Amino acid sequence: MKFALFFLCIIMVIVYGIIQLTSPFKFFLIWPLINMFFMMYAYIRNKPQLVMGKKLDGSFNLNLLKINLPWLLFTWIIFQIQIRFNREEFSHNIIGTNLWISRKPGGKDSLDKFDTLVDLTCEFPRDQFNLNYICCPNLDGHELSELPVIQDLPKDKNILIHCANGHGRSSLYVAIVLVNWNVVATYEEALQLILKSRALAKPNSSQKKWLYSFDKKD
Repeated sequence: MKFALFFLCIIMVIVYGIIQLTSPFKFFLIWPLINMFFMMYAYIRNKPQLVMGKKLDGSFNLNLLKINLPWLLFTWIIFQIQIRFNREEFSHNIIGTNLWISRKPGGKDSLDKFDTLVDLTCEFPRDQFNLNYICCPNLDGHELSELPVIQDLPKDKNILIHCANGHGRSSLYVAIVLVNWNVVATYEEALQLILKSRALAKPNSSQKKWLYSFDKKD
């Protein structure tokens, strides 16, 4: 909900700007205003498909891309700045498994050793990967609404699982895989193992609460 409130605050600022400005350039603010409404609704309803309309094959909806381009451009620029100055490695192997958790691959990141790539982002175009590409778009900072079928993951092949920074969404899904594969018994143990492998890979409180709810169901 905090992300929805964040977008609501931006909407209020934009509306105030449209009201106060006398220049005809104020009408250019209508585009980001519509964009923020789309983003707010996407987070309220947990609908990652409203961001880019990203599909299972990684393709996206051009109309949604145009509508949400202001926010997407901002997101892409911030991401490029992060990977330029962040000292965290691109990917980390989950100790004792064939799973790697990572941020979104950049142009200089080698994917040669991976047979399967799981893309959990809804805000980036498809990765340049020619082998087994699995895409399940999810919102940044949100619980997962789409889960790749675990049975589709080859246990004897190297698997790269990534979100934007390799912290929240990817740690949630890796934890689910670890429990399903009986590598660990609980999601708490899974998150601890993930932290040992990638020090910053930690879901936020709402994501963690969502993950732990599966323990109660079991």
